[in-house]
Amino acid sequence: MKSTNNYNGDTLRRVTKLFLIIAIGASCYWLNNIFITSSILVAALAVEWYTQKKLTNKVKDIIGDGEGHSFSDIEKLISGYKSGMNEAASLISALGQEGERKFESLKEDDQLAVSIKAVDQKLKDYTEEERKRNWGVEGLAKFGEILRSHDIEISELSKIVISNLVQYLNANQGGLFLLKRAEGDEYLELMSCYAYGKTRIREKRIEIGQGLIGQCVLEKDTIYLLDVPQDYVQITSGLGEATAANVIIVPLKINEVVYGVVEIATFDPLKKYQVAFVEQLAENIASVFASLSNNEKTKELLEEANTLTSELQSREEEMRQNMEELTATQEEMSRNQAELNGVFGAINKTIASVTFELDGSIIDANDIFTSITGYTKEKLLNLNYLKIIPDEDRDKPQTKLMWTNLREGKFFNGEFKLKDIEGKELWLTGTFNPINNIDGEPYKIMMFAQFNTAEKEKQKDLTGTVMALKNTTPIMELNADGTFKNANELFFDQFGYKRLELRKKPFLEFIKDKTFEEEIPDIIHRLEDHQFIENDLVFIDSSGNLKSYRTTFTPIFNLEDKLSKIVVVLIDREVVMKL
Repeated sequence: MKSTNNYNGDTLRRVTKLFLIIAIGASCYWLNNIFITSSILVAALAVEWYTQKKLTNKVKDIIGDGEGHSFSDIEKLISGYKSGMNEAASLISALGQEGERKFESLKEDDQLAVSIKAVDQKLKDYTEEERKRNWGVEGLAKFGEILRSHDIEISELSKIVISNLVQYLNANQGGLFLLKRAEGDEYLELMSCYAYGKTRIREKRIEIGQGLIGQCVLEKDTIYLLDVPQDYVQITSGLGEATAANVIIVPLKINEVVYGVVEIATFDPLKKYQVAFVEQLAENIASVFASLSNNEKTKELLEEANTLTSELQSREEEMRQNMEELTATQEEMSRNQAELNGVFGAINKTIASVTFELDGSIIDANDIFTSITGYTKEKLLNLNYLKIIPDEDRDKPQTKLMWTNLREGKFFNGEFKLKDIEGKELWLTGTFNPINNIDGEPYKIMMFAQFNTAEKEKQKDLTGTVMALKNTTPIMELNADGTFKNANELFFDQFGYKRLELRKKPFLEFIKDKTFEEEIPDIIHRLEDHQFIENDLVFIDSSGNLKSYRTTFTPIFNLEDKLSKIVVVLIDREVVMKL
């Protein structure tokens, strides 16, 4: 009897190990992920330990109870545990896959079944997180390829972006708005919209602050509506119309500057990872649109360069035909080169310039740059660009994107900050220009810029002065034709008017002496002639009360030197008499 027990124990161990090897091999074959395979190996070892221990104890109980059990009883016991082991091995090979794990041989509350369920859920959670991450990475890569298509127009690029974004999100409708500026007026223009696989072409203008889209520009933050008001967005298909249940509005901003807005409408709410994806993509779109205007200028310069190249080729053909013309042309080229050297010399004496390696290391800098920043050329040599900009700008995505674009041969221009040798911030306006070698590949970067820190400080002082004046004196703004345009709060408080009451109201209606109407044409003519005018006038407030003011008229002109508005400052006559 003792030898039989040893035989049965060895047999159980062999059978257990055989089925465990099969289960582990099948699992590793189908699941090549390291995390998943490790989890399955742990589960398989648990099955071996659990089955061997429990089965061995049970066999000992049967043999030792003294009731004379036969070998067939032990075989039945082994068969039952073998079925449970086979079921466990089968379930282990399917860990992490879709569907619910059901047990037939094993009990649901069995410790082994509970462990298998726990590992299965962890693998499913891991798989879902991997799916979300891959979805975001693939999306950014896809739209990165689209956004790098800088050779197409903004309107066409907008159509491609919004149509692909709506489809990628499985949304129902979307629109892309760009911020436009015209004669000092800012507004949002709908560049493209997309719904149900069709592009709707229409004109639409939204003022800044108007509705949720206009408000998004002011707040510079995402607006996500989960309970959309009735009729806010109508989505139309061949089966009828329906109101979208969810709307997300994301600003296209970079470096806290808004370039537009993207709006997406869906029937199903977006997940957090989808919202984060849209916000990241919006920043990438803003960066591209911000540089498109510079690219257009670059394109014009390239066209001019191509035209010049064609002319030079034509001259080369003529020089082959006539040696005398060749000599004359060479002399002319020498004069042009001398002139070009003179131009570069003049530029070097008027604006700051720095030469960088492609990795941002400084190669050279002119005297203007070193004198203003306090660096010597020796200290600047091999100093990286990131070391001469403010600390908060070093890790910004815009900084990395700028240098990535420069290394790809793209220009950058605009306003930026550096710091001098003592750490003081300096403002500059200029350009970063890739310089190509004979193979047409960039090999260094040149910066040409003007320091405008003083102008920035003057502008700040001027703004403070204007604010102080507005807080102490009634001020009106008139249109060029003499009608009311705007006023400060102090004016409305003292005269008792509401802002909407005064829109387009003639200035004469504020004046007691109506004969002043005869002087208005002459005043406007003198203002157009850049003259400053001062008068003592009696005004009428909203209650009919009379107030005497020393009145000054100051003309404001646009870039075309045309009168755009008139600023009228009112100083109480009693105050004037005391001065």
